[in-house]
Amino acid sequence: IGVQSLNEDDLKFLGREHSPEQARFAISEAQKIFPRVSFDLIYARPKQTLDAWRAELSEAIKMSSGHMSLYQLTIEQGTPFHTRHARGEFKIPEQDLAADMFDMTQELMEGAGMPAYEISNHATEGQESRHNLIYWRYQDYIGIGPGAHGRVTLENQKFATRCHRAPDIWLDKVGRDGHGLHPLEPVNALAKYQECLMMGLRLREGVPYARLAEACGAPLDDILSRDKIATLIRENILEDNADILKTTPQGFKCLNAVLAFLI
Repeated sequence: IGVQSLNEDDLKFLGREHSPEQARFAISEAQKIFPRVSFDLIYARPKQTLDAWRAELSEAIKMSSGHMSLYQLTIEQGTPFHTRHARGEFKIPEQDLAADMFDMTQELMEGAGMPAYEISNHATEGQESRHNLIYWRYQDYIGIGPGAHGRVTLENQKFATRCHRAPDIWLDKVGRDGHGLHPLEPVNALAKYQECLMMGLRLREGVPYARLAEACGAPLDDILSRDKIATLIRENILEDNADILKTTPQGFKCLNAVLAFLI
């Protein structure tokens, strides 16, 4: 359930049409029907304080049934938010405050028995999202519907799939061709390795070296920089137990930079 915020003004800022009361009602009703329910929240919002986020997250924890997705607000290029931010219409919290919010989030969620199993996803043991783990473990998934993406292996070749974004075009193509896909795009060995690494380092469990080797289809030392890995281990950003490469709690706070450095 895409709750995003339990604050009325922030919901309006985020462009959401529901109210906090409707969100609370939706969660309650879903929990009466479905055995597994999750909802999302966004933090590090404009003018949000550490105390305000603590109070909001504490309320959310009481409503949760074992899984929550907690994302920091990011400003992506090509979005209306990026344009508004560039104009100075709003400011997001400084990096130090956002980092404090991340740390507090980990503290509260671990205290509630829902530690992070992925950088932004928290669950009690056994409630981890089977759907999302498929992405992060770099397994195949099928994207269905307008704008959907997928990764599918056919005859030992992994393909990227993309559906037409415009619903009318997608629907017309389904009626004419039986599907709404663009032509399949082969994913080369380097891209497979990079995607596997990017997905796997998001997980608390890390990424097995064997999975990276399978993705690239070549000796791992031909593509993975051991010197860079060693540098990040010395900086307490990554850890290595010989079989699995993991991101440390400190590394999760700068994962984008870590991935850029490695790739």
